[in-house]
Amino acid sequence: MIRLFCEPGTPRRAEMAAILLENVDMRNSSLLFLGKGARWRRIPFGIKTGQAFDRYLRVRAKHPLAKLPELWLGQRGKALTDWGIRQMLLRRCKQAGIGRVRPHQLRHTSYHHWRDQGGSEDDAEALFGWTPGSRMSRLYGRSTRLSRAEKAARKLSVADRL
Repeated sequence: MIRLFCEPGTPRRAEMAAILLENVDMRNSSLLFLGKGARWRRIPFGIKTGQAFDRYLRVRAKHPLAKLPELWLGQRGKALTDWGIRQMLLRRCKQAGIGRVRPHQLRHTSYHHWRDQGGSEDDAEALFGWTPGSRMSRLYGRSTRLSRAEKAARKLSVADRL
């Protein structure tokens, strides 16, 4: 789940909790889920996330709650809720010896890396579930905008071409 939170277009916490098992497409390495505004979104996931999904699905198949339609299974006899996801992430942070990381921070980080690697704002709007022309891409990228600008300036090095 943590790997999925790091993918471009990652679901929000409540969206993550509502993902159904049937909407994981391992063949095409993608995930379909109902996003904000009751809009369906499909996001691709990378090889390492696919490997983690494969491992999780094998373990999940043996879980006492395996017949539930929700993808993420909890420990208390039901599917994992958005609150349970928050608690799980807090426990993992503590185990790793790092400060608290919120799922939404991972969404912002994912967007930063998307843009840093040359991903377009238009494609980000589609992946992250934002309405076309919204200000979300500017809001999400604001904190790391300067580092991307510096990287672009070094790459272009205009003065070096004079």
